[in-house]
Parts: sequence; structure tokens; C-alpha cells
Amino acid sequence: MLKPKENRLDYGNLLIPPVGFEMTGAVGTTYSLDMDALIGACIALGLAEETDSALMNNSIYLLEALRKTTSKVVLFCEAGQIHAPDNLRTLYLLLEPMIIQIALKKAQYGYPSFHPKFWLLRFKSETEVRYRVIILSRNLTFDRSWDVSVVLEGRLVNEQQEKTKPLIDFLEYLAINVSGGKGLPKGQRKMIRDMKSELKYVEFLTENKMFTDFEFLPVGIKSEDKNQYTMNQTRLFSETFHELFVISPFLSKEVIKDFNKPNISMKEQFRTLITRKNELCKMKPEDYSNFAVYSMKDEIVDGEESISGNENETDIRQQDIHAKVYIWRKYNEVEMYLGSLNASTNALKNNVEFMIRLTGRSYDHIDRIIKHELIESEDSPFELLTNIPQEPDGTDESSLLQAKLKKLIRSGISGKVIKASDDFSIVIQVQKICDSEGVSISPIMKDTFLPLGMDVRFENLKLLEVSSFFRIRVKGVTSQIEKILKIEMEDMPEGRESAVFSKILETKKSFIQYISFLLGDDYLLSMLENMDLDKNIKKPNQKTGDFKMPALYEKMLKTVCEYPERLGEIEYVMNLLKNKNVIPDGFEETYQVFKRVAGKR
Repeated sequence: MLKPKENRLDYGNLLIPPVGFEMTGAVGTTYSLDMDALIGACIALGLAEETDSALMNNSIYLLEALRKTTSKVVLFCEAGQIHAPDNLRTLYLLLEPMIIQIALKKAQYGYPSFHPKFWLLRFKSETEVRYRVIILSRNLTFDRSWDVSVVLEGRLVNEQQEKTKPLIDFLEYLAINVSGGKGLPKGQRKMIRDMKSELKYVEFLTENKMFTDFEFLPVGIKSEDKNQYTMNQTRLFSETFHELFVISPFLSKEVIKDFNKPNISMKEQFRTLITRKNELCKMKPEDYSNFAVYSMKDEIVDGEESISGNENETDIRQQDIHAKVYIWRKYNEVEMYLGSLNASTNALKNNVEFMIRLTGRSYDHIDRIIKHELIESEDSPFELLTNIPQEPDGTDESSLLQAKLKKLIRSGISGKVIKASDDFSIVIQVQKICDSEGVSISPIMKDTFLPLGMDVRFENLKLLEVSSFFRIRVKGVTSQIEKILKIEMEDMPEGRESAVFSKILETKKSFIQYISFLLGDDYLLSMLENMDLDKNIKKPNQKTGDFKMPALYEKMLKTVCEYPERLGEIEYVMNLLKNKNVIPDGFEETYQVFKRVAGKR
């Protein structure tokens, strides 16, 4: 975030396993979710490739990324905050087991949000187990706003570690707060249970010269001994300060007024706030009078061209500050807090958030980096605010529609699949209908919107149009919102995974590409080799249709010698395919020979 021209962090790179390790378990959280971004995360986690690589544009390789990660990844998100995609992919059906929604009950300040941005990753090599914790301010989307992240690597040790207790409590919270009432599937429950047991003996290190200590803060949940994790217990909110530095895109008047109060016992107090311009409309100037207030320059907000350095860049979007950073200093003591928590009442008193507290070695070092890079350098992206925006007129209709959607989601929506002779029907039921005017719903893979009522029925659906993902649309007077909602379904038909594989691997060429890619030592190299498949493979015999594939058989022979377990993956894929004609003649017989050799080894 500090130097976007030089040091932009790539979300995918944060997820890639260390060299020589394989990802064996991943628990992630996000408020909002883009399903293509989750597919990109699976590329990083399962294939150890960058999310912006050429793999993202080829369904065959995305299929392998999801096959390798479906049983190992679980992602929790706020119910009703999955973005509706512009272009549909059959692959979205394979994301259903990974995505778990959380819908928190109404509280004192309205509906709380499940708002943490977090990953806990487990990696394994032949001799070692490692963990990685990633705390972010960024959702799992393609938003271009400026965010921050903290990454800690952990190793197994012999002594129990007190510092991992908040992580264990957070995993327990996730496991029991699943929306829909059915809880986690058995495999995901076991993965989280095993992680909780192992985390007791994982030592995480900051490995950073700026910081001496850290503390995980899963705000808004209860610990095993029933104590509430809250930011009120931190020095940031409970002690006086000499200097306070706040970066928060969203604000509440009460929180900023509290920070703004002068303390007569402190001779000097310095306050700095970096936020979005329109957030100050909620307050009066006296509410933040003791702050030096900065916001992102208009030329940065309105487009990336000023910092991209590429005149031919076409994918340029609006951006703004989205990081959440708090720096507290008293005398020479300094603490930095980073994560998902905004300086807002909902974040502090209502939401579930995840933060990390870092204790600094030297405030001078942190102060120099923050002040120089963010607000004092000549090319700083921020400017001191002198003309504060006026309070906007009226209420934002989209906020009202979002509130309506939150209420609808909590009204008890369930579904059931009914098998007909050649197709399927889906019945959606709402236990307690509230204000549903202007609300319609459609299966994600079929553009058939019907008004949401107590009972909604969709007829004549093909197998690949049956999904627990639904588009839900809420229309207002001048605008509308559309999100994806995952609905718990009864009697979901078997064979959908097989249908997805069969649709993508529908030709002999695509089958050969997939198997070759599966056996390749390097996924990206294997993909590039297969780009010239038409040139490198002889034309099939017109009578038998047989392909001559010496390169593929050579890879299979190498697999028998080095990675015999991969042959089982080939058999798994062949068993999934409905159309066996896409398997080249002679391939299965050759595979059985290699399988017998591998068995003897």
C-alpha cells in the first residue's frame, strides 16, 4: 500500500505454498466474495501458480485447480454478499462445497456483519508441517482499492503456545455459526478439528525487525472460557496517547468524536486520519477538529492510469483507500493494529472482525515510514483536506435495498430438488415472508427470475442447471441490487460433478490436454506444451480413431517411477466421464499396464 508503483502485494502470491510443500488445508473468511476470485485463490493454493497467469483463461486447468482443492478449502462469507457474475461458468457448481455462508442474528445496532478477512493455511512436505496466517483488510474480490495485509509463518514445536488460542476460538466459532442450520459437512468439520488440535503446538513469528510481539484479535466472538474478544480491551481504546494515526475508509461519528477528545493530562497529542472524502459528510467539523485529515487525491480515485505506468492498460477501475490501520503511541511505546475493523460503531459493537496487534520496536522507524511514504513524500497519493464535502441530500437507496436483503435472508429460505423423468424441478420455500415487494429469484445457471414468495417453483431444469446458488434481485425506485445466495437444498441429485467434467472434457483433445496437464511436473509449463497439441499429435487413424501419444505415455512412465499415486487421479477422472468416447482408443488398456507396474512397485 505504501509504494503502489513498486511494492504491490499480489493476493495469490500470499496463498502459494512454500517450495516443496503442498496445501493440505485452508480456512478463509471474507465479507464479500467474487466467485472468480475464489477460483483464482484455488489456482494459487492447488497449483501454486499466480492468479493472473494464463491458467485463469482455460477451463481445463481451472477444472484441475478445483479438483485438487474442493475437499481442502472452506471459505466463510457474509450471506447475501456473493457478487453476481457477468459471465456464467459451469465450474461455479464445483464451488458449492467450499462456500459457507454466515448470517448473524439481529442485535442492538441492527444486523451485524460477518466482516473478517482472514486465511489459515496448512502446508505439508515429506518431513515438515507449516502453517500460515494471513490477516487482511481486503475482501476476496477484484476491487482495486488500497488494502493492507499481515502474513505470519508458523512451525510445529513441542511446547503448547498460548498465542494461538484466539485462532482456535475463531475456528470453533466458524464451525458452529453456519447459516442454514445443518452445520459443516463431515470432511470440513474434521479438517477444522484437526487444525484446532495442531494449532496448540504451532509457533508463529513476525520475522520483522519493526515488531517485537503480536496478538490475534477475533473481535466479536467469545473465547472458550466465554469471555468476549473486543477492541475495548486494547490500549488503543482504553488508554490515553501522545500520537494516534488512523486509516479507515468508513467512519462513525461516535468513534471519531471519542478519539478527538482532548486529554488535559497529556501535554501534546497528535492525531492523523486518512479516510474517504464522503465519510466526513456524516460529521460536523468539531467532531474531528483535532485531526489532520487526509484523503486520496482525485486523480488516484478516478483511475489507475496515474500510477499504472502503462498507457495501454484497459482494465482501469475506480479505487480508494480500503485499508484499516491504527497506530497508537504513548511515550516510546507503540502498537499497530491491522485487519478488517473500520472506525465505526458497527465494527466495534456489532460485527465479527479479525485484527492483529503488533508491538513496535521503535516508533521513530514506523513514524518515518508512515508519514514519509503516505503523506509527506512529493508523490504522495494523499492530500490534506481543507474543503470538507457537505452532507449529502436524502438516503442512499442502495443501503435500504441491502438492509431489505439482509432481512429476507434471515427469513428462513430453503429448497428442494424434485426429479422428473428427464429433468428436474426446484421448489424454494420461505418460512416467514417479510417485505418481498420488488424481490425476485432465479437459479444461477438459468435466467428465469420469479417473484419471491412463500413457494417458488422452477421447472424443466437440466442437471447442470441444478445448483444451490441462486440469483436474488432486489429492485427499488431508481436502482436495484443483485447478489448470489446459497440456499440449502434437499435431495440434490448425484452426478453433477461428473456432468461438469464431462462438459469440459468433451473431446479427445481436451481429455489428452487434461491428463497431460495432470501428470506434468510444472503446471504452467504443461499448459504451454499443450497449446501446440494439434501440431505435436499425429492425426487419428481414420478407421480406429486411435491417437499416437508417445509424449503422454512417456509422462505416465515417469509418473510410475516418481509419483505412482497420481495414476489414481487419472482413474478418478476417467470414472467421472459420462462419454467414454472422449478417451482415446487404447488409452485405458495402456493405463492398466502402468497401474499394474505401479502396484508392484
